[in-house]
Amino acid sequence: MGDQGQGTGITDERYEPLVRELVLIQQQTHQIARTQFVQSRIWWTINLLVGLPAAGVAAAAGGLALSGASRAGLVGVLALVSATLGSFQTVLGAQRRQSNAERCGNSYLEVRNAARRLARIDLETMDYSDARRTLEELTRRQEEVNRSADPPSFLAMRVGRKLAYGSDLHPDLQPKDAFAIPAQP
Repeated sequence: MGDQGQGTGITDERYEPLVRELVLIQQQTHQIARTQFVQSRIWWTINLLVGLPAAGVAAAAGGLALSGASRAGLVGVLALVSATLGSFQTVLGAQRRQSNAERCGNSYLEVRNAARRLARIDLETMDYSDARRTLEELTRRQEEVNRSADPPSFLAMRVGRKLAYGSDLHPDLQPKDAFAIPAQP
């Protein structure tokens, strides 16, 4: 790649759209990862809020039944409440959804980190066709994760966006100097 300077950044203007796309992938996957982690926490909370009362009510029903108390009606009602809460927990699938959101969040972070390494380290030493092919592979990985992720709730999207961009946790994700293609001399 004769148009590139050694160690001074990419000067071939053909690479500018690739760098911009890599920055966009980083920003998107960063925000979506945060959103998926928030969604995972929401599902964990729902699982806890439904599961603990179900277990507690079941324990109370079992304790009353074993104590020999003559409150068969109360034991039956408690057993039904426990079974209802347990069925809600099963239908919601909160535990499965929590682990899926966490797995997808980690996968988005993998894509984000790969895009960052490509833009900052590898792109400068690659010829254009290899860089384009690598970008396509990265985009395919992102689309795979998109297909496997459950849609996040509005609350998760809002909090995830705030976590991703409402703080200075990751200032290197802004499309500034770190990813900008230097002007040609």
